[in-house]
Amino acid sequence: VNSIKKPRKYNRKQADPFSRLRVPQYLKIFETLFFAIFLILYYAVLVRREEKRVTIPETLLYLWIASFAYDEFADWIDAGQTSFYASDFWWMWDISIVVVGMAFCILRILGLVNGKDDTTELAYDVLGLEALFLVPRIFSLLSLNPYFGTLVSRSCTETNSRC
Repeated sequence: VNSIKKPRKYNRKQADPFSRLRVPQYLKIFETLFFAIFLILYYAVLVRREEKRVTIPETLLYLWIASFAYDEFADWIDAGQTSFYASDFWWMWDISIVVVGMAFCILRILGLVNGKDDTTELAYDVLGLEALFLVPRIFSLLSLNPYFGTLVSRSCTETNSRC
């Protein structure tokens, strides 16, 4: 009743429960930066198509896809059960990003090892599908905005779907 609620820096010694309320906002900002860099690497690889060798942006894209897959796998393990992991609105996009990214990596490696241009072309075609999932995923930042967050939650309750 007599407490004063104001933003503070987290201090373990005081452990004020109101000091950690901004963590989801910071997490969402870092997540959006991650996807923005992911999209930049994606376009760098797709626009500069090297048929015979792997470029630095492509290597960074492989690392980015692997780190995203690792993060999603860790989230799934931490959730404990698939239904809890699947309760997030964006889980289908995340899994699709991982699957399409891994398919690109496998096809690209097979095309380079075998020297087949058809497999390399197919790999870049598969990479083109990544934009269908990656671009909308950046808009998850809009859920922090009160207006758009209300629209997302209202549309989910009206359609009786989980978000």
